[in-house]
Amino acid sequence: MKFLVIILLGITLYGNTSDTYAWDSTAAKYMPLQVGNVWVYNCSAIGMACNCTMIYRYKIISSLVINSKMYFIFQQNSFTGNCWNGCVSSTIYDSLRVDSINGNVYKYSAVGCSNTPFEKLQDSLNARQGDTVKNNCGISQYRYICNDTSNQIIFGVSRKTKVFSETQFETGYGRGYADGIGIVSSGYGSIVCSNNSTLKGCVINGILYGDTSTVVGINQISSEIPDKFELSQNYPNPFNPTTHIGFRIAKFGLVKLIIYDVLGKEIQILVNEQLQPGSYEADWDASAYSSGVYYYKLESGSYMESKKMLMVK
Repeated sequence: MKFLVIILLGITLYGNTSDTYAWDSTAAKYMPLQVGNVWVYNCSAIGMACNCTMIYRYKIISSLVINSKMYFIFQQNSFTGNCWNGCVSSTIYDSLRVDSINGNVYKYSAVGCSNTPFEKLQDSLNARQGDTVKNNCGISQYRYICNDTSNQIIFGVSRKTKVFSETQFETGYGRGYADGIGIVSSGYGSIVCSNNSTLKGCVINGILYGDTSTVVGINQISSEIPDKFELSQNYPNPFNPTTHIGFRIAKFGLVKLIIYDVLGKEIQILVNEQLQPGSYEADWDASAYSSGVYYYKLESGSYMESKKMLMVK
């Protein structure tokens, strides 16, 4: 029987919060925890027992102090592409904290482990290459090890990474982190199914990296073919922190809906997909951004139109 080895690519994180647990520490930068941060992953599962493509979106929606420890609460949304079995999210986003003293990533648990009541150790971001980590209460007979600390090019920038994996009999799993970014890859595999997630894009402390758009984030209001392309004024306007943007597509083709700041800098892509003719509505969550004037632009073929909106917190 063969052993399955999962090798995950990692990237670096940067974090800044008001938490009292020294979030400017080196280890904490691999897991930037701040309300409003968003991560979007492409997931694929291939094998004899699975076939799936899916998009996962994670957003930190709040923080909560439990037992004098601050945890950040994640909201998960999944969007199915083509799927039968497989494609189970193997990231750890839930209710997390990073301990500034030992660099450990903990997940809140109603029970926890014998040495960590009410929480479970997931990864140790202070780990060096070759170090082993007693994660998930250390119930596995196999070693969970930090097997790579090299640099990787992530979103065009060379970043420090930490990659953790465990190779079991005919199975394996692991995660990869990047400095200033967070988890960039994760996976689980067996001889009948290989399940891998890779980071598509993220918004970290108000800065956009990669592509966070998802076609499933669009609601098609009508399939009736419009006479012309049209971009509607967002509503509500002013808004805080979410707003809705309606648009009409008169011809099949690539459609882009992009958000810009007042200086004309592209900050988020809401839509970047081939769309059928019809009327649509997209939502923009601006909780990661500051108050002010923003612009949104719709492009499809030779058509281009932009409008102004105001976010007031």
